[in-house]
Formats: sequence, C-alpha cells, structure tokens
Amino acid sequence: MTSQKQPSKKEEPTIAVGLEMDELEAKATKQEVAKGDYTPVTKLFLDRTE
Repeated sequence: MTSQKQPSKKEEPTIAVGLEMDELEAKATKQEVAKGDYTPVTKLFLDRTE
C-alpha cells in the first residue's frame, strides 16, 4: 500500500472587509515588537520616468 497525501489548499492572502490600506501601514507597538507579533514590510516602487 502506498500512502497518498491530500492535496493542500492554496491559501491566498486576504484583507478583511472594510479594512483600509492605512490600517495596514500602522506601526507595531513596543509590546507587539517585544512579543514578535509584527510583520516586517518592504515596499517596492517602480519608477518609469525618463
């Protein structure tokens, strides 16, 4: 018998209904940083002006 794995669902990132982009840019509090409860964010802007 061979064991077959269940196909895993591919979860896409989502934003809660009514959540504004400004709220996503809020800085983590000192307590959140101390607990490691934050997400580092890197922004990339493509400048095509010449």
